[in-house]
Amino acid sequence: MRKLPVGYLKALGQVQATMSLAENGLVFSLQSITGYDRETTVCLVGGGSLKDLAFRISRLVHSRIKRNDDLLKEFDECFEDLRDLYELRNEYTHSLWLRDGKKVLRLKYSREWRNLFKRDPNITPDVLKKFVVDLEIATNKLMKMIGDNSSLLKK
Repeated sequence: MRKLPVGYLKALGQVQATMSLAENGLVFSLQSITGYDRETTVCLVGGGSLKDLAFRISRLVHSRIKRNDDLLKEFDECFEDLRDLYELRNEYTHSLWLRDGKKVLRLKYSREWRNLFKRDPNITPDVLKKFVVDLEIATNKLMKMIGDNSSLLKK
């Protein structure tokens, strides 16, 4: 088996590191909502994925913000963006990356195709780097929204 080019390894590492930063940023935002109450935060974080955490924060936001459909819609769009990015991150990190000469091919098991693999030769380090930027933007937007609306979110 040949090693992947360094650009791919760096980009995949950035994907993982950025996802970890996103999760920690959301936990910090959650703490600000709960008034830094450790017990409540631990219950809400619950050891799940970023997708689970975004869902829990979404439920908390909906329980605390009433009669502001535009703001809730904006929050929902942020949560949806994060969930989509989390799914894409899973596809990238749980794929089999193969190198054949200068070509790199990503294989991903597809449940829809029943034991077949999706082949995607179009994922380049630049595509992975764009994902990192998109994840940073989505996370920062949600964290800013939480900060800007903290008075509505705190009980």
